[in-house]
Amino acid sequence: MNPRFYVADERALTTLAASQGGYFTSKQAAAIGYTAPKRNYHVHVGNWIRERRGIFRLSTQPLPPRPDLILWRLWSRNRHEGPQGVASSCGDRFVRNLFASGDVWRTHSNFARYLEDMLLQSARLRRVPLEETLELFLYQVKGTPLRWFLYGSGALAVRSIDVQPGDLDFCVNDTGLAGRIFEDLLVEPVTTMTGWIANCGARAFAGCLFEWMAGVHPEVDEPTPHEQGLVALGCLESVRWRDRIISVPPLALQLSVTERRGLSERAALTQAYIESVVERDRPLSLNTGNRLTDVA
Repeated sequence: MNPRFYVADERALTTLAASQGGYFTSKQAAAIGYTAPKRNYHVHVGNWIRERRGIFRLSTQPLPPRPDLILWRLWSRNRHEGPQGVASSCGDRFVRNLFASGDVWRTHSNFARYLEDMLLQSARLRRVPLEETLELFLYQVKGTPLRWFLYGSGALAVRSIDVQPGDLDFCVNDTGLAGRIFEDLLVEPVTTMTGWIANCGARAFAGCLFEWMAGVHPEVDEPTPHEQGLVALGCLESVRWRDRIISVPPLALQLSVTERRGLSERAALTQAYIESVVERDRPLSLNTGNRLTDVA
């Protein structure tokens, strides 16, 4: 290879990859001048890392805050630069079917439009307008048959626990209905899953990312209950937030999950809140107990 052309190709690829979090596709590399043998060579010597079939990352580039978002964007383009219908991740154990969604083109356009916001918010480099997004969610679902509950750090935040959520997480009874309600805001299509913790899910963006899933599998609660699982669904608590009622998992269950995940700071804040509530509502009679559900 002419050294001058090699340097030009390398510079072009580095510039392209830098604009995509260090990632690029085989088609993009081929357009620059990297044939299949050259691509295989760079993977073999360690210059490139093969992240997925047809997607690479420069080994010299650090991992971005949310590589999954970039990988999804690159993967969702087929050889004609259009969204694909089926993907496989982790071998054959995890399969997505994007045809459960409506306007995939608009979803892909939304993803591209809000990618920078999502990345910067995930890295806590941009404000996350959580309350505004939650207000919009509540307004949109009001009067619909959608049943849902909020979990994760967002469920702690609506109790006024001093956590800083990066997004909102919901369990719903019907992802398709939620997808239709928020169709113009989708950044990941309503997607049926095989080999995931739930049957289907989707993501949308309105100021910040919010996502939902349905059909959580019973094994999620094994060996111990999870805040997303059927155990949580059977003992939801009601929290008043801005004159709205929001269903959330019990605090004790969220604390247990937080501790298992090793989120020590969040666990400490949750434990301190539980203790403050118990102390505040402690009755004068020492032989009268308190139940966590009484103070939700």
